[in-house]
Amino acid sequence: MRAEIDNPSLGFLVSVLRNFNKSDDWLSLRIEKIKFVSKVNSAIVSKTY
Repeated sequence: MRAEIDNPSLGFLVSVLRNFNKSDDWLSLRIEKIKFVSKVNSAIVSKTY
């Protein structure tokens, strides 16, 4: 367990999960996800047409 927490990426994930209850952090994560999805969609559309 200690080795996993020492792992930087896992530690970051744990901190994200701990902050997940804060609504503004959750909102910013959701905004980033929406931005990412819209980027992917626009890339698909530009390849299709």
